[in-house]
Amino acid sequence: MEAQKNPYVDYEGKPEFLLPEGFQIRERNDGVELADRNGKFFRKVERKDFFDQLVPTMRGLLADLTQGSALAEDFQKEWEAYEEGESDMSQYGALVYYPRRGHVVRFAPPFWHRLALVVRNGTLFLDPEMKLDWWKVRQRFEQSVPAVAGCSLGNHVVHAVVFNVRPAHIKVADQDVFDLTNANRMRVGYDELGRNKAIVTAEQLHAIDPFLKISVFSEGIHAGNIDDFIGGNPSLGEPSATVVIDEVDNPDIKMLIRRKAREFQKPVVMSSDVGSGAQRDVQRYDLDRGLPLVIGGMSDEEISAVEEQYRKNPSLGNFFQFAFGLIGRTYRRMPEFRIIVESLMHDGVPPAFGGAPQLGSTAMVAAGLAGEAVPRIILGHQLKERTFINITNAARRVGQ
Repeated sequence: MEAQKNPYVDYEGKPEFLLPEGFQIRERNDGVELADRNGKFFRKVERKDFFDQLVPTMRGLLADLTQGSALAEDFQKEWEAYEEGESDMSQYGALVYYPRRGHVVRFAPPFWHRLALVVRNGTLFLDPEMKLDWWKVRQRFEQSVPAVAGCSLGNHVVHAVVFNVRPAHIKVADQDVFDLTNANRMRVGYDELGRNKAIVTAEQLHAIDPFLKISVFSEGIHAGNIDDFIGGNPSLGEPSATVVIDEVDNPDIKMLIRRKAREFQKPVVMSSDVGSGAQRDVQRYDLDRGLPLVIGGMSDEEISAVEEQYRKNPSLGNFFQFAFGLIGRTYRRMPEFRIIVESLMHDGVPPAFGGAPQLGSTAMVAAGLAGEAVPRIILGHQLKERTFINITNAARRVGQ
């Protein structure tokens, strides 16, 4: 029986590999011509739309690989062949077409390309016993499947996780679109505003690493796809998640993620930005299926009651009641944030602007906390359940 097509990995605008069986690049005065490996004309590309990443990749590797190592020796052979013209570099690497921009990009072969993306951080993560060499660590990271729900602050988280882990496959989910008001804390361009956050995030990742497989849940997370997102779907070839990162806003979805993660025994990481404070929560359902849905003492029944209260009356005040039931009351340590939140919770009137106040600097720190946690969890480290950092004075509070 033929396997079903996986709709998550074929998002709109996904880059396309051209001439995977082999190609030739012919320089012309007004651009380049692409031909198949036998020389048959395939496509002409204007020079403004053709980008060759081969030299920046190889030059970086030449500078960063340790001389005398086996990797450096293997790479040196390729580099010398390139410099001396002994190898036909017009047929080397991979050609990728980016349909939204109409660009064609030549990348180095997958091994060397992805090695260049980890050569500066590949030895900084070790297992707790510090027994695994960097290559075995790399294999664990490659085989992991981080799954990030929510691509606002989660967009920062996705990039932090991919920077540090560089997995072969990652999942991203969000049903919302980027508005200009997101740009106080997100790096988005004019051509990304008004477009789905998960798709934009996937495009950003693919712009530098077309070999990364990305499952895009552009409808967000809901009861109909949560099993695919966390548990996987073998009939689609959709893998199960290794670590789930929750960065959604909707209380029902936050609870659904935790209930399903507990069912599938997957760890959950959540980073929160609280004014000038950043917090990371880690729930190890992979180690203990009996853990509650919330860190800090609130029972499943109590948090479900607060969730139900918000469902009946989704006011901003009730949202904060739920949010601080989930993450605790550390916001009281942030005086500016506390004034705004308490005004909303008690009076229902914001001091100046509606919406949840957020700082770009805090969002990046919070994302960095998640980006640090995910590789540590994959390698078997034990992390504290809750970590809070006051960015103003660099004070840190760790719990449990």
